[in-house]
Amino acid sequence: MMEPNKLQSQNPPLQPSIPNPHSPRFAAIRHASRPFAIQTLALTLLLALYLLTAFAYAALAPLTTGPDELAHYEYVRFIAEHSRLPVNNDERAQAGYKSDQPPLYHLLAALPAALVDPTGPPFLKRFSDHPRRQLIERTRHAWGLYNTEDERWPYRAEILRWHTGRWVAILFGAATVAVTFFIAREVMMMRGGEDAMTRGREDAMTRESTLTASSPLRFFASSPHASRLTLPLAAAAVVAFIPRFGLTGAMLNYETTVAFFSALFLWLLLRLANKRIGEWANERIEDTASSPHASRFTLHVLLGLCAGLAILTKLSALILLPEIIIALWLIARATKTPYAPRLTPHASRLTLLALAAALAVISLWFGFVLYHFNTMAQEGLWVGLLRPLIAADSSDATTNQLLNVLTGGEAGFTGAIENLESGPPWQWAAIMFRTFWMVGIETVQPLVSVAPALALALCLLAVHGLITMTGDRRPETGDRGNTFGGAAPYYLLPTTYYRLILSLLALHLFMPFVLPLLRYAVTFSLADTAQGRHVLFLAAPAFAILLIGGIQAALNRITIRQRDREAEERQAKARKLLRRKSASAFTRFGLWLTDYISYLTPHASRLTSHLSRFAVFLPVLLLLIWTAAHLWTMTWAYLPPLPVSTLPEARAQAAQTLNISLNKFVTLTGYTSQLDPAGRTLRLDLIWQATALSPTDYLTEVTLLDDQDQPQAQWLGHAAAGRYPTRAWDVGDIVRDTVWLPVAGLAPGAYRLSLNLIPTSRLHPAEARTAPLPLAEVTLPATALRTFNSSLIFADQATAAAGYSVWQDGQALTAPREFRYRETVLVTLSPLLPNQQREVRMVGPEGGPSFAPVRELNNTALFIVGPDWSSGKYHLQVNLTSPAGGQQQVNSSTVLTVVDRWQRQFTEPPLGSRVEANFADQVKLLGYTLGANRAEPGGGIPLTLVWQGLDWLGHDYTIFTKLIKADDQTAHGGRDRLPQEGYRTLYWAPGEIVTDAFGVPVEANAPPGVYYLHVGLYQQVGQQAASLPLAQNGQPIDATAVIIGPIKVGGPPPGATLTTAKPQTEVNQPFGDAPNVTLLGYDLEGDNCQPSTVNCQLSIKLYWRSESLLPVDYTTFVHLRNATGETVAQKDQPPLNGAYPTSLWDPGEIIADTITIPLPAELPAGQYALVIGMYNYQTGQRLVIPDHPANEVKLTDVAIR
Repeated sequence: MMEPNKLQSQNPPLQPSIPNPHSPRFAAIRHASRPFAIQTLALTLLLALYLLTAFAYAALAPLTTGPDELAHYEYVRFIAEHSRLPVNNDERAQAGYKSDQPPLYHLLAALPAALVDPTGPPFLKRFSDHPRRQLIERTRHAWGLYNTEDERWPYRAEILRWHTGRWVAILFGAATVAVTFFIAREVMMMRGGEDAMTRGREDAMTRESTLTASSPLRFFASSPHASRLTLPLAAAAVVAFIPRFGLTGAMLNYETTVAFFSALFLWLLLRLANKRIGEWANERIEDTASSPHASRFTLHVLLGLCAGLAILTKLSALILLPEIIIALWLIARATKTPYAPRLTPHASRLTLLALAAALAVISLWFGFVLYHFNTMAQEGLWVGLLRPLIAADSSDATTNQLLNVLTGGEAGFTGAIENLESGPPWQWAAIMFRTFWMVGIETVQPLVSVAPALALALCLLAVHGLITMTGDRRPETGDRGNTFGGAAPYYLLPTTYYRLILSLLALHLFMPFVLPLLRYAVTFSLADTAQGRHVLFLAAPAFAILLIGGIQAALNRITIRQRDREAEERQAKARKLLRRKSASAFTRFGLWLTDYISYLTPHASRLTSHLSRFAVFLPVLLLLIWTAAHLWTMTWAYLPPLPVSTLPEARAQAAQTLNISLNKFVTLTGYTSQLDPAGRTLRLDLIWQATALSPTDYLTEVTLLDDQDQPQAQWLGHAAAGRYPTRAWDVGDIVRDTVWLPVAGLAPGAYRLSLNLIPTSRLHPAEARTAPLPLAEVTLPATALRTFNSSLIFADQATAAAGYSVWQDGQALTAPREFRYRETVLVTLSPLLPNQQREVRMVGPEGGPSFAPVRELNNTALFIVGPDWSSGKYHLQVNLTSPAGGQQQVNSSTVLTVVDRWQRQFTEPPLGSRVEANFADQVKLLGYTLGANRAEPGGGIPLTLVWQGLDWLGHDYTIFTKLIKADDQTAHGGRDRLPQEGYRTLYWAPGEIVTDAFGVPVEANAPPGVYYLHVGLYQQVGQQAASLPLAQNGQPIDATAVIIGPIKVGGPPPGATLTTAKPQTEVNQPFGDAPNVTLLGYDLEGDNCQPSTVNCQLSIKLYWRSESLLPVDYTTFVHLRNATGETVAQKDQPPLNGAYPTSLWDPGEIIADTITIPLPAELPAGQYALVIGMYNYQTGQRLVIPDHPANEVKLTDVAIR
């Protein structure tokens, strides 16, 4: 009976008390004031290190390295220049395809960007500026932009504006790291009764300490210091140094901005949970849900505002709206009491309040879009409202499919997504995991064989720790777990509080997976959906806290279990010794030592816990190493920027100034020559400036001449190692062209350099010069020729005496390297033996094809990677010939690899019809395939053209196709287009085969009849179209088009067919194997040439009926033969004189064809046989006539008197 009173006296009811300066609360406050400075310093150092790495990422990464970075820049640029958002589709086209996205980040980035003067130089080199830009060698990371040396520090004009956008993103990234620190501290400190603490209630302080002491979250920290500093700092460091967060977050995009607002959202959500738990802890009897606190009202409004701002930054943050509903439901559910078992209406009202705040923010953007971009006038209310919201620019396949579903097929499309790389779910998960953590640097994945596996192990360890925490339900010792008299209420159970916080973190982590999973379920696309960055930037704080907390919990669990296991083993050993009847003094000493060690176990456990506190920094250490690997890789993995500048001061990089025009397109402003310290190569940097657009590419030829003007070394190659050909130069460009001359093995003495430019096109011969341009004189020391990189192996495995070296960028290669299109391959070989001859070839993949050097001098061979060099591995092949050894073939190992990004074709495909039409010795139309020779008005005609380039072209030609009616030569359809919808003739290589398939539209009002397609090429000159003439024997002719046909549109020509046939003489002779046509009969007309055959003619009308389609156009022949079978008169004529060719006859049609045969003068009188048949005019092959071996039919005998 007295036990309850005793318990009640030990736990007095909750009531205000007088603060005691010696109470635990004041001691805790004094203790907590000391680490505040440490926290501030630690967070400051962390942010400084993050900013250092982020700015290093931004400085090392070329422009456009980030995802969609150019599109983001164009959006920022437009806002900065116009001080507003684009308000129509034309302005959106100027602002880039990201201009249909929420603009919060772009508006913020435009503020500093507007302060930058964009007037150049320098200028950005965009792909879209003009077609010649496509001639520049591309790199993988460069999307829409070519990187030049203008991007180097100091930044100016547009490049500075671009970097200000990156710096804004970096600042938001730093803010996200800071918010993560505070979120983690909120979780680790578990401040469940903060409101009660601020009111100074001692009992509330006691309850808060009770919650913290008894919660399963004790495993998150081994000491209070760890919860306040170590674990929050580790969680923030995880976010800061995930390579994906650091690198992508340092680019110009909205990722870190949405990450910041998402982090604020999570912080407010957790504070709301803490406050809600604290309020219910202080009010354990009455249900106070009907009297909300103003602070809770404010938190709900702020929660909605943060969600709205995140959505106003990136649409993928829409997932925060359902997260609000789920999270607030979890909080309300966790704070139920026996007196209020159901969710209160007030909780629903607060949820609606948060959603209303979010919708109020995002309505600013959606209202703007609906006002300016709705298409209700064209597509109606429903479609007109949905299109600008869901699929504004029609560039995303998934949103267009969604639009198609919502509009019932009225808008969007359901077709298959092009270039879809699909894969199974496990592949999707693997790519998602990898892209969550790391970023590829060109083709290099830093530490890809080690770091992802370690990251996965840490994640699994954290999951194990979280699971063990969830399953820990052991009762706490003593009375700490029951502050109140009797059983603790449900809402004060620490496990409930812990699970609420853990549920909110897990919810925030997994909600961003919803949209990618839905898109994957619809499209199975890996490229579009398996992008870990879409999850990382929305869920980074939650992931970091769960990772660090789970690892700490796992380590603590391991420590506790190890301690318990050791204690149990020692106790078991002691009991075993005590059971022995005769225990020696040594045994008793061992028993005493065991007891003493058991006494020291708690102290050793404390030491272990201190060590485990710092073990949570193992993920941080891994990520720091991973980040350093990314930064180091970025210093060498990117292809160097193009050696091009638009800044006038770039001319000063030449040591020798010349300013000599070698032609009207380029000027040599100067040069610098330098001999390497080993004396093996001579480097020559030529500084060019473009003075006009060049119609052809030029090769730079540099020759080293001795005192006898004899060439001793030579270089030939495209400018800038082939990466920046002359046709791509813009007026004013300053280009540094580096030339390497091998000089090892040359006799010491004085030499001089000469320079020449050689055009690659026959259409643009070199301008006349009296001699190559002389340059500097150089003095060479005595240097031995060394070619010992490898040795050539004879076919019979005998070792050859010859060696070789392959050079790239002035360095002799020790391993195969990648060579780019148009790049020069310099090969040096050991000297020949007396009377020995050598033939050098570069052999392609799988034994062929092989290529001869473009230049060969002394012991040097120069190759230029041409357009017909296919991708793969190449090796040297040397044929040695000597009187003593005969001929021997030598093959090297792989010396280089070639990557063909153009994927040109040089093999002729099957042709439906061969043409061989030469257009001005520039382009040849090899042939065509007409997909159908019948079409309906308003339809189309499938056509495939097969072209071949004959030379490098300096102009861009457009293909024209006109559908011309045969009888009146009027056009009733056609199309002007670029080859392959964009593969311009400017890019074609000599000998390249270009297959171009497309459809020719037919006008809807085209009259029925026979048509022909006229196909040709023209160049746009101002407002005029200049057609390219056809050429024969190298001379232009008066024709500009190839005629293809015939084609029947609609029906036959008017009057070409009969409904019935009544010939004078019936024949009913089938023609063709099918048969194809039937000769129904004929009418014979004429006067038998009385009284004279002068100007006499014989007319016959043939009645044909089509039975099946004929594949070709046949010509009818009518022969008049004498008694000996000799043809004395004839007439060959296509039916209706070509007005209705046989290939267009449809089954059932009847055609009456009149043929008039002129008879020769003074034709002898007599009986003549009238014979007819059909033949293919192109081949002379006659149409088969059953039972007539000669494939001709005798109709009748004609008497000539």
